[in-house]
Amino acid sequence: MNYKLNKGISSKLILLVCILMTNVALAQNKSDIEIDSLQKVLQNNKLNDTSRVNNLISLAFLYRPKNLDKSIELAIEAEKLALKSKSNIHIAKALYLLAVVNYYKGNYSISKEQNSKSSELWKNLNNYKEYAKNISLSGSISEYEGDYNKAIEKQFIALKIRDSLHLKEDVAASYNKIGILYKELGQDSVALKYYEKSLKLRKELGQEELQTGIYNNMSNLYAHIGNYNLALKYIDEAIKISTKYGNDNEKSMQLNNKGEIFISLNKIDEALNLFKNALDLRKKINNKMGIVYSLQSISTAYLMQKKYTEAEKIIKEAIKITKEVGSKKKLFNLYETLSEIYYSTKKTDSAYYYLK
Repeated sequence: MNYKLNKGISSKLILLVCILMTNVALAQNKSDIEIDSLQKVLQNNKLNDTSRVNNLISLAFLYRPKNLDKSIELAIEAEKLALKSKSNIHIAKALYLLAVVNYYKGNYSISKEQNSKSSELWKNLNNYKEYAKNISLSGSISEYEGDYNKAIEKQFIALKIRDSLHLKEDVAASYNKIGILYKELGQDSVALKYYEKSLKLRKELGQEELQTGIYNNMSNLYAHIGNYNLALKYIDEAIKISTKYGNDNEKSMQLNNKGEIFISLNKIDEALNLFKNALDLRKKINNKMGIVYSLQSISTAYLMQKKYTEAEKIIKEAIKITKEVGSKKKLFNLYETLSEIYYSTKKTDSAYYYLK
């Protein structure tokens, strides 16, 4: 009797797994099919410049979660063609996409310059929907520069524009980014309110793929306040969605964040595996700042295991990349980790030097 019951349950579980795997494959195949379709269209030599630019930008956008370098390559090609045809709309589109991809790569000074140029063009064209995207990106850059007050001011300006234009999808994006900033400012209850507002809108709009970042941020918040059960619940939901849609950029961040939860639970080996998986994905898509975050996490794990030589080597690699990128906020944070390593190995002079 029990055997039949277990057998029935096993069959249902196998069926459920098969359905889930099919859904993941379909979601990923949809993106690949769209990429193949656009590439075939671009092979048509008779395609006019306007259509070619639009297709290049669409293709660059699809590559963004998979291959940041390829996305930049396509966006640069689109910008050159737009400049040739003197189309300010397409120049602005290409510049904004370049700014976004360079932001994800950690090239903040380049991103800021491209975003500023795109912003001026959209403003002159009276296209405030797109202009609000520039303001929001500018806020995100300010966040990484460590200026949270300026960042939150810009995100609220973007939200006001989007709300006045009844752009629900963009309003949801603003809510999420504002939530991130309130968490950084230590206002967890306010941050959670904005995350929930963002998630509600995404669900109303049927945008499952775009819910992954919100679940990730909610997980970070619950981990911050020590509710690790909820933190794991939300990060697993985020990873499931990112895997389903083949979004390696989001998935790498979420794997790293899950590793940080395991660090808090003192499960160091499990954390290291997650950090290394995240690092592999970030190297695959060449996300420089993502690589830095994973390297720091790995270094911290080695420090907890008292593997000081490995910890020092890894954190110095992270510092080298961060200097190339130019993120002062992150560099200070990395020096704190290096100082901690030197304190642990009784190299107090070196520890003091880097802490300064």
